Amino acid sequence: MLLKEMRELVEELNIYAHAYYMEDTSLISDYEYDKKYDRLKELEKVTGIILANSPTINVGSETVSELEKVEHDHPMLSLDKTKDINEVESFMNGLPGLAMLKMDGLTISVKYIDGKLVAAETRGNGIIGENVLHTANSFVNLPKEIPYKDEVVVDGEAVMEIHHYTYLKELKDIDLKKDGERKGLFGEELEKYIKDTYSQYHPKTTFIAYGADVSRSELASDDKIVVDWFKEKQVKPKNYYLVVGRFVPENSFEIMIREFMKSKSKKDFALITNVNDKFLNELENKLHFRRDPRIKFVGTVYDQELLKKIRENAYAYFHGHTVGGTNPSLIEALGSTDLNLLVDIGFNREVAEDCALYWSKELGELAKLINQVEVLKKCQIDEIGTKAKARVLSKYTWDEICSKYMKVFFH
Repeated sequence: MLLKEMRELVEELNIYAHAYYMEDTSLISDYEYDKKYDRLKELEKVTGIILANSPTINVGSETVSELEKVEHDHPMLSLDKTKDINEVESFMNGLPGLAMLKMDGLTISVKYIDGKLVAAETRGNGIIGENVLHTANSFVNLPKEIPYKDEVVVDGEAVMEIHHYTYLKELKDIDLKKDGERKGLFGEELEKYIKDTYSQYHPKTTFIAYGADVSRSELASDDKIVVDWFKEKQVKPKNYYLVVGRFVPENSFEIMIREFMKSKSKKDFALITNVNDKFLNELENKLHFRRDPRIKFVGTVYDQELLKKIRENAYAYFHGHTVGGTNPSLIEALGSTDLNLLVDIGFNREVAEDCALYWSKELGELAKLINQVEVLKKCQIDEIGTKAKARVLSKYTWDEICSKYMKVFFH
């Protein structure tokens, strides 16, 4: 019976310890924890048995963050606890002592060599901790250099003042990105919203867009893979509208299909997407698009050179994404397709500016735009396409995007 109680206590205390050390959560009061812990120590003393995973011989829990793991050069064990003054006197063994309140913080071991701070490690499980020298360097009362020139190791508690803790807790509880996205903001709009709304926290945000490969397809128009695709899908170059994207409601498939069916266009509408039968049947029940031979679900295309060629040969490209900010498929379309028709959302205008035409989600608006672009002259379409390609080359190449990341990380 005693062994059963010990196993139950070990399991329970380890759950509390993991929550406390690894998740910064207290599932039980210190008083209740200490009672259970003391009971376990009493049972271990009576039985002479200490289970391998007993918290009385393990401190904290395993380290799980991305910080560098380090093995301590000495065990960082927890101090024993007692509520008996006689045990304290016995420990002192007649020597004078000083009692003081202990602040409960993050146990850290720092090391000085030749007078310089060279290491700072968390306790972790007492044997393996984490390197936090980069954080310890910001501790206001931790000297970076000391007069003592031999090697010295100091173990102690890292604590913060209550107003700093409250500030960080408030900041942790705010998901700045999700807060902005709930308001329909993405990209540079989201960055501006965060900086304006949470200015008291001085957020250091930097917006960096996606990049895209905007080179022309290596395939020729008469390559077999190109000819076979157009023949199989029964579409002709420069005689189809195109969309590429996930088959989900927020990408405006219902609106694009509905409006294309209302338009007077004699061209086809090719949809490259991974069809979801449930959503597909919902659209069929609403729109009866299968009666319109222009609407062609042509499956997915994973050959990137072929996909580029299909984009290049489209008469126009629809982009109906309403969430997610800068989208690679839009950048690729701007770099490949001359005429791009985008749903009028802030982040789409942010990407394309005046290099595309825009449509609202109102009934009849996209159909009207389709009818308008059907009568555009080739020189007008070419002019729009040239501007779009110049925009992509100046803002969204991978060289440009990578240089922005380099600036953030190394400056």
